[in-house]
Amino acid sequence: MQAMVWWDYEYRKKSGLIAYILWFFFGFHYLYLGRIGIQLIYWLTIGGFGFWALIDLFRISGMIERKNEDILRELMAQYRAIGVL
Repeated sequence: MQAMVWWDYEYRKKSGLIAYILWFFFGFHYLYLGRIGIQLIYWLTIGGFGFWALIDLFRISGMIERKNEDILRELMAQYRAIGVL
């Protein structure tokens, strides 16, 4: 049954490479992480006038790690709720 959780996790987890590509070319990295409000603020301030964009260069890997941990916790809770785990 744990294989089901891991398969679902592998399907849903976020990629650091994709996040960096979205950050570099479009500034869509917050949208990729599901943070729509922050994304709108990011766009309205043009990436915090460039400062926020530069800071995000170093923060993206941590944001991806936290998002993937949240995804795994969410999946484990869902599978426990239906009695699989």
